[in-house]
Amino acid sequence: MTQQPPDRKPKPAERVHPDDRGRIAAFNMASQAIQSLQGSAAQGKPPTSYYTPLLIQCTLPHSDPKTPYWVKTNGEFTLKVSSGIDKAGIPYRVPYGSFPRLTLAYIITHVVKTSERRIELSSNFGGFLKAIGYTGNHKGTGAKGQRIREQLMRLLNGNIAFEIAQGSDEAGQMVSGKLDVADTFAL
Repeated sequence: MTQQPPDRKPKPAERVHPDDRGRIAAFNMASQAIQSLQGSAAQGKPPTSYYTPLLIQCTLPHSDPKTPYWVKTNGEFTLKVSSGIDKAGIPYRVPYGSFPRLTLAYIITHVVKTSERRIELSSNFGGFLKAIGYTGNHKGTGAKGQRIREQLMRLLNGNIAFEIAQGSDEAGQMVSGKLDVADTFAL
């Protein structure tokens, strides 16, 4: 009677809960299948992208705060986001969700890699969406495209302030910096 060789599958990390190991294995198999279909294994590693540590520590809101300003504090660090106003004096409101964060990552990456403050985007909206890594509708049409344009206007017209406070009000220090996402822009 011959004995079968032991199963040579790699063991999941010990920190993973036993209930999650099957799901993780399934995700890994699906990822490998997608990569082989797309041929991305031959493409090498994905491009490097940059993001400011300040916005990692305190990021833009995930859902619409429905206000012209938003404040988030994490320990000694505070992020303040305020909107600009349109030509009628109506606030654009605060940018939120994944699209403004993708756009900021694209802008920061471009500035770090080129040392240029001016960013030339694609000649069409769909090309811009592909460039920033947006995976939805690349035509920019319909209700979803309108929401994306609205988020872009909120982001480009808004301003962001960072504040770090240490110690007490009487015996401490505070450092603050303000920036406009875009001094000028043309779409």
